[in-house]
Amino acid sequence: MAFHLLSGSPRVLLGLAVLLVAWATYVVRLMLAQEEARLAESNQASWTHMYLMSFALQIGFAAAYVT
Repeated sequence: MAFHLLSGSPRVLLGLAVLLVAWATYVVRLMLAQEEARLAESNQASWTHMYLMSFALQIGFAAAYVT
């Protein structure tokens, strides 16, 4: 008898992974396109996306283990 302590919904976890990989690819392209902004002291739009990705990951994990 197998006991799985963490057994989230595979569909939700796979969908979350695909979403976050696509989003991270966009952020990397955004960072490379804004090379001059990386050298400046100002905040980049990519940081906003990374924080939003962190929230999406936490909400996605919660959804995967609730369903």
